[in-house]
Amino acid sequence: MKKMKLGIIGGNGKMGKMFSRLFKDNGFDVLISDIGTKTTNEEIVKTCDAVMFSVPISVTASVIESLLPYAHKGQILMDLTSIKKPAIDAMMKSDCEVLGLHPMFGPTLNLKKQTIVACKEREREKTTIFLELFEHAGMNVKIANAVEHDKQMAIVQGMTHFNAIVFGHALSKLELDLNETLGFTSPIYKMRFAMIGRILAQDAGLYADIELENPVMESVLKELDKSNEKLIRLIKSKDKEGFINYFNDAAKAFAGHKKESMELTNRMIKAISDE
Repeated sequence: MKKMKLGIIGGNGKMGKMFSRLFKDNGFDVLISDIGTKTTNEEIVKTCDAVMFSVPISVTASVIESLLPYAHKGQILMDLTSIKKPAIDAMMKSDCEVLGLHPMFGPTLNLKKQTIVACKEREREKTTIFLELFEHAGMNVKIANAVEHDKQMAIVQGMTHFNAIVFGHALSKLELDLNETLGFTSPIYKMRFAMIGRILAQDAGLYADIELENPVMESVLKELDKSNEKLIRLIKSKDKEGFINYFNDAAKAFAGHKKESMELTNRMIKAISDE
């Protein structure tokens, strides 16, 4: 493969640094631009064969659009945002090859078995090069289009984070001593609290963008709100039969996955218990 010149805009961030290492290890000539670097965003787009945008979700589309006058047809443009449609729509205004990417993991030294979603919006020869590189690094490449990706992320990330944030917020209003509460937990509930704590230990701005910028989020939260209200009514009215019917309706969403869920959580419980 001819040595490719690749530029990462936002390359000093954790994700940018991770991909920079990956590309350097695979023979790319890597340039980065970021706040305080001598290399500018404009230089990256003017001179590189491949450009990756690794900037906050809320500004990704505007950063891309501001740099389109410097883009040229032989390039591939890629982004790393958790929400794909706005960024991809912006990149598609160019004549470049366009590959939307969403790593379903944080910055990590071990990429094996990690999932990366790829939206092949305008595919030429460079798309294959990058997807094969990710697979060679041990990643699972999940192909999707931007609309389907954003719909799935409204559930996988948006609704999951929403529930965790609401849970934590309610705990803060109840003014409980969490250490005392954890003394009452079994391993399965300790895992649940740990996952909520993991989310709440991270950057609030990133989670705000995931919730606020996804165009599908509002419709998903409307459904969640209706489900919340119905369950509250059943509990207030002490309607046990209604509760059981509601529970069984909820369980239908996991039809075919209950056994797998039990086996996975049993292994997790064992790991926690063995510590």
